[in-house]
Amino acid sequence: MSLRKVFPLLAAVLTLLAVAASALAAPGTVIYQENRVEPVAPGITYEQSWEFTPAGWLKLHVLRADLSRSDVRVDLMLPSAGLAAGERLSQMAQRAGAVAAINGDFFFGRGFGTPIGPVVKAGELLSSPSRRHDLAAFGLRRDGSALLAHWSFQGSVVAPDGTSFSVAGFNKPGESYRELYAYDGRWGPTTPAGVTQDGLAAVVSGGRVTQLLPANGGVAIPAGAMVLVGAGPAAEFLSAHLPVGSPVELHLSTTPSWQDLAWALGGGSVLVQDGRIVPFTHEVKGTSPRSAVALSRDGRELLLVAVDGRQEESRGLTQAEFAALLLKLGAYQALNLDGGGSTTVLARLPGEAAAGLVNRPSDGVERPVGDGIGLFTAAPQGELAGLTLKAADTRVVLQGRRSLTVKGFDANYNPVPVDVAELKWQVEPAGLGTVKDGVFTAARSGRGKIVARLGGASGELPIQVIGPAYRLEVAPAQLTLAPGQAAPLTVYARDGQGFRALLDPADVTWRVLGEVGTVAGGRLTAAGTPASGALEARFANLSARTLVSVGASEKPLLYFELLQGISFAGYPQEVKGGIALATFPEPFHGHNHSLRLEYDFTAGSGTRAAYVVFDKGLALPQYTEKLALWVYGDGREHWLRALVADGSGREFPVDLARSVDWSGWERVEGVLPAGTGPYVLKRIYLVEPDAGKKDAGRIYLDDLTAITALPFKGDLARPQRPLPDPHYTKAPAAGSQRFLVAAALPAQPEGLKWLPGLKTALKKNQVAFLVSLSPLTEAARSSWEKALGIPIKTTGAAARWEAGAATFYTLKAAGGSLVQGDGSQWQWLQSDLAALKGRRQVFVFLDRYPFPGEDGFSSRPEAELLRQRLAESRERLGATVWTFSPGAASGTAWEDGVRYQRLGAAAPPAAPHLALVTLSGNKATYTGLKL
Repeated sequence: MSLRKVFPLLAAVLTLLAVAASALAAPGTVIYQENRVEPVAPGITYEQSWEFTPAGWLKLHVLRADLSRSDVRVDLMLPSAGLAAGERLSQMAQRAGAVAAINGDFFFGRGFGTPIGPVVKAGELLSSPSRRHDLAAFGLRRDGSALLAHWSFQGSVVAPDGTSFSVAGFNKPGESYRELYAYDGRWGPTTPAGVTQDGLAAVVSGGRVTQLLPANGGVAIPAGAMVLVGAGPAAEFLSAHLPVGSPVELHLSTTPSWQDLAWALGGGSVLVQDGRIVPFTHEVKGTSPRSAVALSRDGRELLLVAVDGRQEESRGLTQAEFAALLLKLGAYQALNLDGGGSTTVLARLPGEAAAGLVNRPSDGVERPVGDGIGLFTAAPQGELAGLTLKAADTRVVLQGRRSLTVKGFDANYNPVPVDVAELKWQVEPAGLGTVKDGVFTAARSGRGKIVARLGGASGELPIQVIGPAYRLEVAPAQLTLAPGQAAPLTVYARDGQGFRALLDPADVTWRVLGEVGTVAGGRLTAAGTPASGALEARFANLSARTLVSVGASEKPLLYFELLQGISFAGYPQEVKGGIALATFPEPFHGHNHSLRLEYDFTAGSGTRAAYVVFDKGLALPQYTEKLALWVYGDGREHWLRALVADGSGREFPVDLARSVDWSGWERVEGVLPAGTGPYVLKRIYLVEPDAGKKDAGRIYLDDLTAITALPFKGDLARPQRPLPDPHYTKAPAAGSQRFLVAAALPAQPEGLKWLPGLKTALKKNQVAFLVSLSPLTEAARSSWEKALGIPIKTTGAAARWEAGAATFYTLKAAGGSLVQGDGSQWQWLQSDLAALKGRRQVFVFLDRYPFPGEDGFSSRPEAELLRQRLAESRERLGATVWTFSPGAASGTAWEDGVRYQRLGAAAPPAAPHLALVTLSGNKATYTGLKL
């Protein structure tokens, strides 16, 4: 669907997006960029930019709202259960009817979702600002102008005898409660439970004290009433001066005054003020997900901005980088909001009934937050103006089907119901397939589009038919479930050239091997008892299997009864602490002791951590899927993680608890990475990434347990059918030129027993040049050229040459990345590939396999981008595109028509693995060469 064709206003929006995109990186440094713009409502747009630079990948989200429009409204959104409890932003937005939203203020934690800063809604103060001087707040006045400032709070209770006592907070959790705290029904059903035993609560209704109750454990808040809570001197004041029946005066004020505001919320530091980046009063150190609210210079445009982080697709930004980005986006005033796992962005895209999640939270799921900023539209509902078409995959295998989803919207982008039976379908070109009842059936391989029409509205979807299917692939290849648990099953069809398409669940039939459960609608529901077996997927006389294990067992690892082989470490070195065996009366969970971990994060800067180190590593049982640990928390909200290593030494962090926000014993579990075990446990540690959060404390650990799956039945596995290899010949084929590819060459050729055989093979086969897939120094390369008498090419440096109808590239992927190897080669390679013309063959030689993995790329998105560029070149040129890389073992893979070949390394002093490639016009063949 072309939204620009239907709605001309998008031309201006796209211009704004280009400005936003260019703000992400310095000119000339952008390697790749995807820009997307979607109208949400008149005056409200959602923009997304995803880019790749030498600094890494970054995904930006921008919501823009035109405040000059009468049909656009901005408001604060709050949890339904009250200020004490957090709630997912999507739930707030759905209940309020927001068409777009972003998360808001930092919140207390320790069991409270309460925003730290002020909460003002509909001109009412619902919660007082923090007493901290480093946090600011943002709000809109009733006239639409913005207020960005640091707030202060003054509160007091006056007794009938004229005495008064300070109020530390209104609808805020307290620390010691030695000052009074006031709560009403907006807080929640009961006052906080964590008040000391001497705490007292005064229930105030109709301006008079109606009850005096013990505050410990919480007190119910009657409808329309307020409850004053205090301990120590605050409780003494309540007891001495406010007996039951006493009139009470409560005085609350803020500077600046909340009474001029329509809404306001707190945040972190001011990032931009009056068009300038200002010194930060509060800083969350590190490269992280970020959120902010900003306003343009003329005050007409509100910007809600976020960047994703802590994931391969987006590295995040430092606070300074984020401030600079906001300034370039047009922010004149900007406030930092809660980030990290709280960063959440919602937008109602055309055709959708509600605002949906458009960013990727770093926790993998939405985190409950304390409040959020919502965008609302009053644009009226109209007639159908446009359609959106969506499918689970725009590729379909020959003779396969694809279910289509069609949604409608009006000229204001409000959703409009669509009767699928009334749609008129068209497939272009006509022979590609047919559509019936919203389901496309593929009839011929090729590219085209599907068009749906209803009245004057239309939408289209690009489609590619691949095939015929050559083999099936089931994901995941192994599946572990708890009894009764359900999980989706994904089946792909791959054709002989490596093109892959998702199979529609209706096209797949299943065979269950063993008592592992039942399959319906593309989902496996596990049996109620432990079992091992397999599932077999079938389509078009092809089949593939996935192994299934139902049930798990728990194997105790440590009861922490001894400290042998366990030590403490702090990071950075200024962080102090220690470990010790805890004995009664300290808490322990199962046996006689627990492990006490003490930490002091008051020293050091940036991210700080306190480690429990297993000096020689703790081997985990085979098939371990999770670690379980009992933790006696201190409620200080630090991040609890473990560090495991696989057999190759690669280390993986495992989240046990994103926030230790509880007191007392609680069991936590962490999921280990799939498919790379067995593992060794290296460390368990507390980490605090917020440089401004400085505290000290202790937690206790006990009963460390490995949760292991039942063993898979390997005899039920079936190897994948290898794809055909049209380039392989048993003997060298006739051709105009030959070259040789070696997995690796030693540093010097002298004294090698296989060197004479190599020279003979080069002469016999008239080899024009040799390529070493493992980098050679210039001295080594010269030595080999002198020894062999032919040109030696090597990876580890970017180079290009031509021979006949072929173009050759060597690249440097040091550390598993072209950017790390030499960032400039990305722009050079993309530009050069795009300039190739005619049916030229392309050969690319890399020192790393262009797929993520141990001998591959370290960045999955970068590997995917390289393969995408090669696939585009292959389709445009209509000729062979072939990569060679070294690997632990030799093998060939096909993806989107591109050949990816690995040559396995040979143990010295054995001869290297060799591939002899013959060029003949625009065709190439190869054969293995043994010395």
